[in-house]
Amino acid sequence: MNRICKLLSATATATLLLAGPAAAQDKPEDLPTQKTSNQVVGDWTVTCASNEGGEKSCAMMQRLSNAQTKQVVLAWLIGLNPDGDKVMTLRTPLGLLLNKGIIVQVDDNPHLVMTYRTCVQTFCEAVHALNSALLDTLKGGAMARVQLQNLQEQPVNINVSLKGFGKAFDILGEELKSN
Repeated sequence: MNRICKLLSATATATLLLAGPAAAQDKPEDLPTQKTSNQVVGDWTVTCASNEGGEKSCAMMQRLSNAQTKQVVLAWLIGLNPDGDKVMTLRTPLGLLLNKGIIVQVDDNPHLVMTYRTCVQTFCEAVHALNSALLDTLKGGAMARVQLQNLQEQPVNINVSLKGFGKAFDILGEELKSN
């Protein structure tokens, strides 16, 4: 039950972080009271939120936006699933081909295909287990190339900096241990 509460809290924190202005339309009295802290490490941010009961949830993320429209085009989130396993979640805007999945390649390493899990009103997401081999690749990498497919079946390539990934992940681990 405690893990479910932490997951719900982490999901709420991540949703607020990723949803942007849409979530900001809720009145403050409608939102759960949370104390939030952010640590920026390179191009990654480690965010932790504590609710009134003192339960803490943490995740690390990088959010990339279109420079002209300011629309979030990719949010990359690292956290724990309900079983306490490390997972990597990529969130994309609506209007993409889902059956092609998301292709992730770190530097010149073999690519990974992530399958979309779900779509909600504002984004779609794919989740993948973060095993030690993938984690080592991300920690040692400089750049991840993420490829999506638009509705015209054209690739949409997004470069994601891995600067600070390893240190941010270590901070995330320390924050999660202090729960």
